[in-house]
Amino acid sequence: MRVLIADPDPAAAHVVRAVAKQRGHSPAVASTHDDIAGLRAFGSRICIASQDLCTPDGLAALHETAPEGEPPLIILTYDQMSAAERSRALDGGVAEFVQQPFHTPEVMIRAERQLERARPRDRARDSSVAGDISVLMDEYRATKNGAALPLTKLEVRLLDQLVRSAGSLVPRETLMSVAWRDEDAAPEASLLKTHVSHLRRKLRDAGGQPFAIESSYGLGYKLTVH
Repeated sequence: MRVLIADPDPAAAHVVRAVAKQRGHSPAVASTHDDIAGLRAFGSRICIASQDLCTPDGLAALHETAPEGEPPLIILTYDQMSAAERSRALDGGVAEFVQQPFHTPEVMIRAERQLERARPRDRARDSSVAGDISVLMDEYRATKNGAALPLTKLEVRLLDQLVRSAGSLVPRETLMSVAWRDEDAAPEASLLKTHVSHLRRKLRDAGGQPFAIESSYGLGYKLTVH
């Protein structure tokens, strides 16, 4: 399950991220409103966000990180909050409030249980499609032209992000955050370029519909399927 942690405090975000990984989730961290906007196609099911980032614009951006038709479970963490502030947050889609300091594993388990109770039995799989390219993130598997692609786990993450935003530029920082979300340190931009090159070659070898992964120097990449 994809978990978005929105907190300007790196230490606090690190703790929540570590717990999410321990419980088998795929976390991403955002420390600013711009970071949240950059994860628009991340597909988050749970958002654990600090009060600082839960402004009306911030809450709207958090909703845009979720899969289409599946609003995220937003848990707002706070130090002090007035009744009026809580009401505004509820109107913005916050499902639960947790006062700091809190026990992170307990919060994560409660979120998982809430989603499990709300999940329809015929819920669609975590998948993305663009042309003849299909990615199944719940299996870390991708196909093109009906054939399985020999991708690494990191390449599947990159492809999934590009497919979800097909036709639009995906910022370089977003791709690195998603692809290397299990790493504590961000990779060099040159490493992203290398992996995109490998991904481009494997897609080309699969045949099928023409496609392009275009680079905008210093900005990011865009997938187009013709």
